[in-house]
Amino acid sequence: MRLDFSLQGGSYVIARRALPLTLPANYAFSFRIRGDGPPNNLEFKLIDSSGDNVWWRNQRNFVFSKEWRTVTIRKRQIEFAWGPSSAALQKTALLELAISAGSGGSGTLWIDDLTLTSLLPPHRYAKRPLLIATSSVQGHPAGAALDGNTASSWKSKPSDSSPSLTVDFLESREYGAIVVDWDRRDYATDYDVEVSPDGVQWDNAYRVRGGIGGARPLYLPDRESRFIRLHVLKKAGGSNGVAIRDLSIEPPSAGSSLNAFFEMIAGRSKRGIYPRSLIKQQTYWTIVGVDSDTREALINEDGAIEVDKQRFSIEPFVMIDGKLESWAEATTTQSLAEGDLPIPSVTRRKGGLTLTTTALAAGPAESSALHIRYRLENRGKASRKAQLLLAIRPIQVDPPWQFLNAAGGVAAVRSISYDGKTVRVDDKTIVPLSRPSAFGAVAFDGGDIVSDYIAHHRLPASRKVTDDFEHASAALAWEMVLEPGASDEVEIAVPFHDLAAVPVPNQSRAEAARTFAGILDAATKDWERRLGGASITLPPPYQVFVRTLRSNVAWILINRDGPAYQPGSRSYERAWIRDGVLMSEALLRLGRPEPAREFLQWYAGFLFPNGKVPCCVDSRGADAVPENDSSGEFLYGVMEYYRFTADRSFLESMWPKIALAVGYVDTMQRQRMTPQFESGAGRLFYGLLPESISHEGYSAKAMHSYWDDFWALRGLSDATEAASVLSKPEASVWAAVRDEFRKNLSASIALSMEQHHIDYVPGAAELGDFDATSTAIAVSPGGELLPSRAAIVRTFDRYFANFSGRRDGSIPSTDYTPYELRVVGALVRLGQRDRANAVLDWMMNDRRPSAWNHWAEVVWKDLRAPKFIGDMPHSWVGAEYIRSVLDMFAFERDSDRSLVVAAGLPAAWVTTGTGLVVKALATHYGTLDYRMDGDAARGVRTSIGGAIRMPEGGIVVHSPLRRSPAGAFVNGAPAAIADGSIVLRSLPAEVLFQYAP
Repeated sequence: MRLDFSLQGGSYVIARRALPLTLPANYAFSFRIRGDGPPNNLEFKLIDSSGDNVWWRNQRNFVFSKEWRTVTIRKRQIEFAWGPSSAALQKTALLELAISAGSGGSGTLWIDDLTLTSLLPPHRYAKRPLLIATSSVQGHPAGAALDGNTASSWKSKPSDSSPSLTVDFLESREYGAIVVDWDRRDYATDYDVEVSPDGVQWDNAYRVRGGIGGARPLYLPDRESRFIRLHVLKKAGGSNGVAIRDLSIEPPSAGSSLNAFFEMIAGRSKRGIYPRSLIKQQTYWTIVGVDSDTREALINEDGAIEVDKQRFSIEPFVMIDGKLESWAEATTTQSLAEGDLPIPSVTRRKGGLTLTTTALAAGPAESSALHIRYRLENRGKASRKAQLLLAIRPIQVDPPWQFLNAAGGVAAVRSISYDGKTVRVDDKTIVPLSRPSAFGAVAFDGGDIVSDYIAHHRLPASRKVTDDFEHASAALAWEMVLEPGASDEVEIAVPFHDLAAVPVPNQSRAEAARTFAGILDAATKDWERRLGGASITLPPPYQVFVRTLRSNVAWILINRDGPAYQPGSRSYERAWIRDGVLMSEALLRLGRPEPAREFLQWYAGFLFPNGKVPCCVDSRGADAVPENDSSGEFLYGVMEYYRFTADRSFLESMWPKIALAVGYVDTMQRQRMTPQFESGAGRLFYGLLPESISHEGYSAKAMHSYWDDFWALRGLSDATEAASVLSKPEASVWAAVRDEFRKNLSASIALSMEQHHIDYVPGAAELGDFDATSTAIAVSPGGELLPSRAAIVRTFDRYFANFSGRRDGSIPSTDYTPYELRVVGALVRLGQRDRANAVLDWMMNDRRPSAWNHWAEVVWKDLRAPKFIGDMPHSWVGAEYIRSVLDMFAFERDSDRSLVVAAGLPAAWVTTGTGLVVKALATHYGTLDYRMDGDAARGVRTSIGGAIRMPEGGIVVHSPLRRSPAGAFVNGAPAAIADGSIVLRSLPAEVLFQYAP
């Protein structure tokens, strides 16, 4: 079969054939393959008779070879992919071979000789292998190499110039790696690992050149053979023989991936030698970058820094008084500059010695650089001699269980060199600002830089290595003598781009410190400027809410690439319209309209000719996957920008795209307005948008998601408003389309509730499922309470009961997604202040680490569970936090066209100290200023003003206390109170709420 492909965005090509099979108990599929094209994902899929349940083997970034090769896929490698049922696959109906976009591009693939082979049932290897050596010294027989006792060993005779050791398993055996534990003195530097099914035909499975003694792990993925032979080509001992203390045959799982291989190595090592991610402990991180650059570094909670996406990391170690200190021996804390600026630090404390790693990025977008300072401080009473070591390792900060878009875990490092000024790691440059006292680099087969060198008080002799296995490592070292109370520091720079300006190397320590201090000061001032605009001041105990808000503005700006808002810099380095418009709204409310305009103008260029708005866009182009929320989100984003800026010229420029998008929404809804949907089972879907997978809960099978419809209704309302603003004749036509859609949507929700016997708004019409986090979008930004306010209130009553159970432990829960933060804003808008405060307080505890002021996409109850967590920080989650917290201070209410103030404020924010101050908070009606303080005894006083156009429904000011006010005054005159609030019709105003004793 020949398959030609051209991929962009999230596109894919699929070859499908019927394949009705009853699978044997154990099996393997194999096929021959060759191809010509860039690396992309090769997907082998088996589908059952339902057509909904899919099992697969997804080989990401598969490198196509122009020569024929055989791909074998064993049962143990086939995983459940998606579908309603995850039961074991026993019968297949369909086979799919697919190529999905990795790097994208065009190419051709040939596939031949598809074969299914029945295998023996998996079983534990229980035989005793036979070992055969070309020679052995008395007392050191061949069998000693595999007896599990490192005190014994096989040793070849000195006269054996090319010794070999052969293992005969006596049957075919699967394995994924071997570990050869050579004698520290008598070992092979060059040797081959050969495998054979019969002892006659041998294949070279691995070549070692420049090996060292000790335990040497060798990667042998998906290997199966009866024989393994170690053939020595060069001995370290010269005239001596070679000796193997132990030979460990590792299971297939150790070779299932490079990450599994390195996890095996880390599991055999002392804790702290490798990052915690390789010992299967969750690790948390944050990003380091500048506004809108396409490159960012990651720093984890232990101080390791990944210098760029899927690149090596720099990990600090300290040798103090002859003892190596790593992350495992220290107490570690994190911080941000000024408490909220995106300049992170990690501080490790052990025995009076403190190491603080500070990372920042500086320079214009697309010519920025990473700058790192390592400060060592002696807080003890005695002088200390220390050595700071920076290990350059082929390991990402992004952990192995991160799999979307770009796999985390190990990284490729083919070459490392040091010329006395800079270190070159493949195409990346490390600039030590002060000259190191030592440097050494080593290829993988020559040992690991930490476990085999740093831990043994030495560095490799070589300043330049090339590693065909692509996992070289290296280290820089600086000597320090620290008197009590003294500190010393080392600085390095890593350009993100070739044109980035970085400091000169080999400065004195004092000069390097001054250079970094200047860069840090400039970066601090730049971020203070970028986070300007609206400001909120809370009493000191609660200022953390504001710091978290400011930090998430910064994370949004750093995660964006040029104009493209992105949820993250690794797993989610793509621009979704749904994420982007909510990030836009968050920044618009804080007085930052420029990024929103840039994003919307950029995204508008990707609309398809029929008006379809792509769900997301990345470097490969627009994604054609049908996600039917996109059109409404685009329309909302455009009009929301106009409401905050009154930029009529922008709205005029977007009009053709608005008209296209509305036409596409109308076309979609009319697919569900044909006769088959007028009665019977189809009536439930009448007038809705078709099924889609825009709601992640329906990725297994597309559903009629009300999430899509709420967004469509919001978009139709906004398009109608845009047409009215621009005096377009479409205004009346679109108003009728909007009203009809609202009527049909409300009827469908009511019918779904009736059919499923539920009293809450379901997530999908056909499922009747409960998903308040999804339904929250109907409240904000939807502004719709369909099918009734009572149904919406019951939905969030149910949510809060569930939330309370999870919080208190009465309802079991392992994880949740902090998209749930949007519920806080929904509760505020529904008048449920106390519930909103309770949910927010609980979620604030799940910032990890808390000092970095952000959330991952997924929060696991088990802090160290090695589970997928999405990006950190996750900017869509950050936007939901910003939107919800700002709702607590002020929001626009569509139902009566009013501006609602202080509806979600906790009483403590007002009654503590001097209360709170809000300045220049952007609204649809202009910028709002207010100050609020007081308590029940003195009354609560609010001074409110700003550059506000008075809303049609006035400004509704809520009392912040739980007690209902006994009276209220506006500018000294009595005011009417309704539901604990008063309505202002003019500004400025002084509002006083008084309370009965």
